[in-house]
Amino acid sequence: MRLILIDGGPASGKNTLGTLLKDKLKSNGEPSELLDLDTFVEEINPSWVWDDKQREKEDQSKARENIAKVVDSVLKSEGTCIVIGERLLTKEDVLTFLKRLRVICPVFLFHLSVPLKLRNKRLRARGSHSLID
Repeated sequence: MRLILIDGGPASGKNTLGTLLKDKLKSNGEPSELLDLDTFVEEINPSWVWDDKQREKEDQSKARENIAKVVDSVLKSEGTCIVIGERLLTKEDVLTFLKRLRVICPVFLFHLSVPLKLRNKRLRARGSHSLID
């Protein structure tokens, strides 16, 4: 079992890399799961619009608790868990995420750094997006 964390700005390739890793592991016969924090936030608030900052903070925290439970489940089943969507810019960010977990395992962190010009091009190609509108 292992935990792979992928971080980066919008349109930096997190989903693409996560999917490639998951597919590669699957082709090698290794069980794996790709989890995106955004999916867990959308289960709580599909619109991503909050009336107040306190409610947003509570919903984001609940989404992080929920993803941690699923990560634990995947790791307990001896699988590899690939997680995207967490902001893991500092050592404290990583430790805060790991403290939510009950399983101890090797952790690999990849931070994707893509030039802003390219990320903006990718975002525009996707259509309407809150980060550029």
